[in-house]
Amino acid sequence: MNWGVWGNNLNTLEMANLIETGLSLGINTFDHADIYGDYTTETAFGKAYAQTKIAREELFFISKCGIQCPSDFNPILLNYYSYSKSYIINQVERSLLNLKTDYLDLLLLHRPSPLMQGSEINLAIDQLKTEGKIKNYGVSNFTPSQIDLIQETAPIIFNQIECSLTH
Repeated sequence: MNWGVWGNNLNTLEMANLIETGLSLGINTFDHADIYGDYTTETAFGKAYAQTKIAREELFFISKCGIQCPSDFNPILLNYYSYSKSYIINQVERSLLNLKTDYLDLLLLHRPSPLMQGSEINLAIDQLKTEGKIKNYGVSNFTPSQIDLIQETAPIIFNQIECSLTH
């Protein structure tokens, strides 16, 4: 989240060096979200990753979707959540293009929505898994009862929770 315009605003070479340095230190997981950097950080990371000689299998790519924010890349008027089948599938396909990869190791639903429909989410997840575009899926910032609402056909085994000294 902080590599792009929302933080350090690293250039392509700086990102590529961080990816390589991280891997040399045993850090192989890179956690993204479609909205990071006003929808620009995944693309910047993908360009940097393409400059490395690291095999895709050595890295673990996470991306999150669901939050919609107004930006130059998303001309909407209000923030809202979207978990329709078409949105989830389209966003994963966009993340794959941005990150220069054929699959995500993990897709996370970014935040719970009071309007989310478990059946709609599960249709998208089932299709993405069948097509090999995601290996696993989970949630970020969901409560146990919100998880129960959506895990009809695909059990959720990943729950990314906020963990910091202030939380």
